[in-house]
Amino acid sequence: MLKFNISNRNILALIVIVTPFIPIFGPIWLIDYSAKCRNNIIKRELRFAGIAYCILQLGLILSLIIPSIVRDKHKVGISHLESNMISIKIALEKYYFATQAYPENIDSLINKGFISGYPYNPFSEIKEPMRHIEFGMEQSEGNFTYIPIKIDNKYQGYYLFAYGWEKDRNSGYDVNGDSKADSVIIVLSGAGSDKIKAKMPSLKELLSKKQNHDDDRP
Repeated sequence: MLKFNISNRNILALIVIVTPFIPIFGPIWLIDYSAKCRNNIIKRELRFAGIAYCILQLGLILSLIIPSIVRDKHKVGISHLESNMISIKIALEKYYFATQAYPENIDSLINKGFISGYPYNPFSEIKEPMRHIEFGMEQSEGNFTYIPIKIDNKYQGYYLFAYGWEKDRNSGYDVNGDSKADSVIIVLSGAGSDKIKAKMPSLKELLSKKQNHDDDRP
C-alpha cells in the first residue's frame, strides 16, 4: 500500500484533481481508498474530498437532467393544450351547425350539451378544468379566451386562443399589437362562411379596441 506523508502531497493533489473527472466512480473509489490510509489526516482529507466530489457530480448531473425533463413536460403540455383547443373548436362548430350562430357566452356549450365540460388544464398540478378568462387576466396558464364576433346582427365568427406555461410569460404571440408577447401560444378562429370570414376584424384590431375602451372608462 502507498503510504502518504508530507513529501508526497503532490501525489495526493494529483489524485484529488483527477477524481472529479471520473463520474461517480472516482469519488466512490476515493472514499473507499481513504479507509485504507493509515495517516488519519490524509484519511480525513480524502474522505472529505470524495464526499464533496460525489455531491458536486450529482449536482451537475441533475442540472443537466432536470431542465430536459421540464422541457419535455412543457412540450407534452403544449400538445395536450392543442388537442383541448381543437375539442372546444369542434364543439363551437357543432353549436353553429345546430343554431346557425356561435354562442355569445362559451359556457352555453356546456349548458346546452355540446360538450360535457372543458378539458383538463395540462399545466395544472391538481388536474382542474381549463377556464375561460378575459384577455389580460392573471393566472392565464393553460386557460383560454373566447371572443365572439357579431356580423349582421348574429354571432357568426369568433377567435379562440390559449395561454402557455407561466414561466414562458414573455413568449408567445403578440395578439393585441403592443409589440409585447402575450403568452398566447395557440390561436384559432371560425366563421360561418368564407364571405363572413372576409368581414371579420383582425384579432389585434379587436383587442386594441377593447383595450382603448377599458382605458377610457372613468
